[in-house]
Amino acid sequence: MRPKIEAVEHTFLFVLEEMGIIDHAVALKRQIERSGGAVRHVVLNDQQLPTWAAHHFPSAHGLSEVEALGQISSFTAVWLSRPYERARAGQWKKLWERIPVVYSGYGLSLSVWDRQIHESGFFDFCSYIMASSPSEKDSYERIRKTTRAVEFTGDPLLFEIARDHEDEGSKSKVRTILWAPHWSKKVAGSRGFYNWRWTLGPLFVFLRKNPQVSLIVRGHPFLKFQDASSGPGKKVRGLLSLPNVSLSKESMATDIGRSDALITDGVSIIAYFGVAWKPVAVVKHPRRAPPFSMEGMAIVESMSALESRRQIRRWLSKVSSDPGPFFSKARHSRKVISLGFPMLVKSPGQHLMDRFS
Repeated sequence: MRPKIEAVEHTFLFVLEEMGIIDHAVALKRQIERSGGAVRHVVLNDQQLPTWAAHHFPSAHGLSEVEALGQISSFTAVWLSRPYERARAGQWKKLWERIPVVYSGYGLSLSVWDRQIHESGFFDFCSYIMASSPSEKDSYERIRKTTRAVEFTGDPLLFEIARDHEDEGSKSKVRTILWAPHWSKKVAGSRGFYNWRWTLGPLFVFLRKNPQVSLIVRGHPFLKFQDASSGPGKKVRGLLSLPNVSLSKESMATDIGRSDALITDGVSIIAYFGVAWKPVAVVKHPRRAPPFSMEGMAIVESMSALESRRQIRRWLSKVSSDPGPFFSKARHSRKVISLGFPMLVKSPGQHLMDRFS
């Protein structure tokens, strides 16, 4: 028998569909609870929560799919992590017919592809859409002329990271680098923006020669390059065999907190890391660069753009030996991020609570 949970005015059901974006669910859950609300959760398709996330979503607050569906009308609203209605099975489709549905995105809107997601008919039925920026709010309202409620609340994960790194601190050394490579093969019809084959060689040579610098490897959830039996997979395992290299098993927020600089070909993570006042290098392949939005382009232009292996090698050497100019650049990046994604006083979770109060 599950332990009794103290009754509160608003309890939200979190439907956890994709473990790769669980960071966002954790951030929003914290904010709801700090605002006096409660969260129960259900994990779909027999997935396992990452070890670090299980602490934030304890089994005592979890429900089976049968339990969750049976109690659906008792919740204030249901929070869905993804807008892909066709991917949901059975009774998890069309939840809006039984209960208000809330959506807060699963990453900062830095590319024009996000605007295509806003065209989904799913949003016509959301009771509350939480936009990460004023421009994203405008996109929702411009693309689909409906009566749905769209509010600029800010991004839950960005809010948490900015809150944890409110002060610039006294960082002056780069001893730990976070590498966050994007995926490569097609997933759901889309190919990632990978440049990790460029980055792999320079990283291996640099880290072998500089054992005082450590590397944390945090691949995109769709990227499984270390499992390959030949080619790049072998090289990745060679990199991971170095004593100063580790594969992350932590949250994004934790990895950002324990790293001094980021090198990536990803998208949203550049802003999540940049808001922490730390140097970011964006690896851009001329033919595979992400189609950044105006906000995304402004953020990338405030950071170090690397377009060749030579530039990657030079950045690794300079950021570790003379990091001062890179931390200066990072201060500017934080300002640019704040212009595109203004930091509100109230958390997204508090906005959500206020909406249903």
